[in-house]
Amino acid sequence: MLALQRFGGNRAVAEALHRRRPVAPVDVAGDRPPSAVLQRYPDLAEVYRGTDTPEERTWLARFGAVQQLLCDRGKVDHALRSLATIMDGKGLTLAAALRFFAWPDPPPATWVLVDFVPASVFLDLLRRRVPFTDLVGLRHGVESHGIQWFIVRFHLGVQEADALYAEAGNPRWVRGAKSMWDYVVDVTGLVDTSDFTQPDNLEAYLIDRGNPIARTGLGKELRAIHAAQPARKTDLARRYPPEGALTDRLRQAIAAHRALAAQRPNAEDRPAIDLEMMEVTEAIATEEVTTTTTVDGVTQTITWTGWIPTASSQRKDAPTYLTPTVAKIAA
Repeated sequence: MLALQRFGGNRAVAEALHRRRPVAPVDVAGDRPPSAVLQRYPDLAEVYRGTDTPEERTWLARFGAVQQLLCDRGKVDHALRSLATIMDGKGLTLAAALRFFAWPDPPPATWVLVDFVPASVFLDLLRRRVPFTDLVGLRHGVESHGIQWFIVRFHLGVQEADALYAEAGNPRWVRGAKSMWDYVVDVTGLVDTSDFTQPDNLEAYLIDRGNPIARTGLGKELRAIHAAQPARKTDLARRYPPEGALTDRLRQAIAAHRALAAQRPNAEDRPAIDLEMMEVTEAIATEEVTTTTTVDGVTQTITWTGWIPTASSQRKDAPTYLTPTVAKIAA
């Protein structure tokens, strides 16, 4: 999710990361034999080659444990069955179950990602331990990350999961356009559909009616959320603040961006223009604008941030306009 968008050090996991060999984890449920977990996800030892301090090596082992856990179907299913039982037993929606059972201190607002979030904004959300729902891609799943972290909390404990979530936003783990988050819980391009470090796989697994867990209240609600995602994203887009409601800094950035875009078609050094346009956008990425709208009798106060140029701004004949990628919706 880093785009223009915790289990102490375990020697067995650390060695597995180094040798790329399966590890047979202990089954916490106690009713199934240990199963070998094959490494399909990115090898953190390779990604972060040259990471030498003991503290950093310990973090790599701890993040490796999360990767391993999300590839252990037995442990994943155990946590998912527990989540389904919590929902059914207490009459909770998935959002409510994740909100009150996956997070030690439920936040007073709901954060929604509506597009690819600028890196500075996204990493800050992680460091502040902000939970969010995700409307960026349909196959990705709206609640996939919340469910991943429920699984981590279920098996590794709330404190460990909380520490790992925040550390995933530490800039020291950024390599190119990716952060630790991308390598542990937002992997893409995997062929193996049983690797739930890739959220698309988890979403597909949970809405597949052939899967027993997908036939629980958890699966039924996820299918409804999946079907409603496009309309929900469109509804939020209608609530974007108009240009007249933007701050002076945002309006100045739009003017500067438009001026640069006008120069670009005839510029001899287009990369330099592109870089300057990116710098203009990044400078105001964290700017906040709050709006209040009423739809169907429901009033919502939304704080918008994470500004990026609209997709249409890439067309030579289209006006450039900045749109938000993060909506903080007051409870």
